[in-house]
Amino acid sequence: MNFQLDDQSIIDILGIQALPDERKAELVDKTTELVQKRLLVKIFDVLPEGKRDEFEQALDSEDPAKINDFLAENVPNLQDLVKEEVNSIKQQFTELASSID
Repeated sequence: MNFQLDDQSIIDILGIQALPDERKAELVDKTTELVQKRLLVKIFDVLPEGKRDEFEQALDSEDPAKINDFLAENVPNLQDLVKEEVNSIKQQFTELASSID
């Protein structure tokens, strides 16, 4: 299948438009959590060891500004990583949905 995943929502990919809004929101939230977890792994993989400790400290602070500043300074390709992970999840969902049909 060769189509643009960027323009498709998770709801469309899974074909769950008929579900109640609260259930759709729950699935989108779970998907967001999954993307975030995968993204954290990727970020840790691209950071040098010393920067990993700094990143952990920023995360532990739970200060969004501190976390964002660290990422902006140390992970210049963050938007590309996010796009890769979102598209990876969408591709997996597409394959899952196709196997169910």
